[in-house]
Amino acid sequence: MEYLLFRGFTKSFQVFSAERKRDRAKGFDVEQIVSQLLVAVQTYQIETVLETWKFLTARFFNHLDASYASTLHQLETSLLRLYVVNAVKSGHREKAAEFFQLHADKLNASVAAARGSSDSWSRWFILPYIEHPESDSYFQVFFGQPWLEAFVTSFRNFLSLVFRSLPLPKLLAFQLARLEEPTLKLRLKVSQSEATRLRLYNTEATTKIKKLEEAGRQLHSILRVMVQHSFMEHFSAPTPNYVDLTLGVYTRGWCYGIVEC
Repeated sequence: MEYLLFRGFTKSFQVFSAERKRDRAKGFDVEQIVSQLLVAVQTYQIETVLETWKFLTARFFNHLDASYASTLHQLETSLLRLYVVNAVKSGHREKAAEFFQLHADKLNASVAAARGSSDSWSRWFILPYIEHPESDSYFQVFFGQPWLEAFVTSFRNFLSLVFRSLPLPKLLAFQLARLEEPTLKLRLKVSQSEATRLRLYNTEATTKIKKLEEAGRQLHSILRVMVQHSFMEHFSAPTPNYVDLTLGVYTRGWCYGIVEC
């Protein structure tokens, strides 16, 4: 936008600003989208709710993997049920009845597709005519605050996941790549310096290991020589003289008192 003003494209700037204000995606701001839908529910603007969901489906949800189909169906069903519950709870039962009258065909198709499922609408057509639905064993959970909070949290988390998965426009991706280039170069230099340091450390460690191995070999040689020398001294020592006690014979160098020494 600053570029448009810098170049003097004031009309383009005005058109662009107006388009941004009408942006249903709210600049991919999850909180704004959720808030917009909740306000539409609370003010009984069912067409705004449906149009916003239709836009999100065409712009984002249709590009998701098929594995998300069940989650999307549950979220859409919960959003519409929230509209009906809010209308009944706030005393505008006619809004709930009008919703069922205008969208009966779509809901009947949903009933046929989800028969026996917890997402079925078959019981909901009588909700506007139940005196105290908040006490009904089936509907009471939908009138509680925990259900509302669980839906809002699930919807917010799902939108966040969808927006995080969006591919960046090529121009924006190119600009981000240019901005990240200096950081990547710095990280490369740091990595190269670390690699050089590790190579030097490895060289020094290898040298020390070789010195220790050489010292070990020298010590082993010294010990071997000492052991050999000790054995040679032991076996070359003179044998001591002794006395044959049986015959009482005197042997040179020893005297046991058998004869006079």
